[in-house]
Amino acid sequence: LHMAAGRPRYLEAIERNPKQLAFVQDKSKRKAARCGRRGGKTTGIAGWLYGGMVERPGTRQVYIGLSRGLARQILWDGIMLRMVKDYGLPIRETTRDGHLVIQHANGSSLWIAGCSDRREIDKFRGQAFYRVCIDEAQGFPDDMLQPLVEDALEPALADHGGQIALTGTPSPIDVGYFHAATTGVAPGWSHNHHWDIRANPHFAARAEDVLAETRERNGWSEDNPTYQREWLGRWVHDASALIYPFTAETNLWKPESDWFYG
Repeated sequence: LHMAAGRPRYLEAIERNPKQLAFVQDKSKRKAARCGRRGGKTTGIAGWLYGGMVERPGTRQVYIGLSRGLARQILWDGIMLRMVKDYGLPIRETTRDGHLVIQHANGSSLWIAGCSDRREIDKFRGQAFYRVCIDEAQGFPDDMLQPLVEDALEPALADHGGQIALTGTPSPIDVGYFHAATTGVAPGWSHNHHWDIRANPHFAARAEDVLAETRERNGWSEDNPTYQREWLGRWVHDASALIYPFTAETNLWKPESDWFYG
């Protein structure tokens, strides 16, 4: 592993984004991050998972997406292959029993997995993991995300005192397990991790121009719910996202004060 100034070179890209670096260095057992589009969170995830491989030889890390194909495209094809080329990381892609596993020279590994329905939760049982990331967590329904975290993965982290991370972009509905984890509603989650394209060093001074062009192209104002959610990574209440939009003024009825009941 190439080193620079006494530290691994693969950290270079992460260190240029202080908010992302704070997430990577957070030692909490449970941590969650909400990010806007093009915020560069996958670079931080890749560095964090690779750091687990280096820190604990012989352990297994896990990256979970909605499907294995999508998870591979995002993490391996999109980020880690470039890291291998740029920094000479001693890892290689392998397949074990139909599972995609990135093997490190020190005996540790990274399992890139999908979990598309409740039946797949059981494949994460009975193993020991050191670091686990569930990415695009907003896309997992609550009746799947909660048992995946609490029933299957957290017991698997006990052997090594491991960590679990939930990452993603806020969903149109501002409720649920991922919402609770990223807002402090759910106990036990380190949740003060939030950044958007403006923190991504790849965009540098272009970020504000990209945001302005996006608003203009779509005819959005600054407070448009989709813009706030997708690009700024903020939870917003978007009544239009509901099948039956609800507002108290329209949908609640109060009896007049001169009505009597008996």
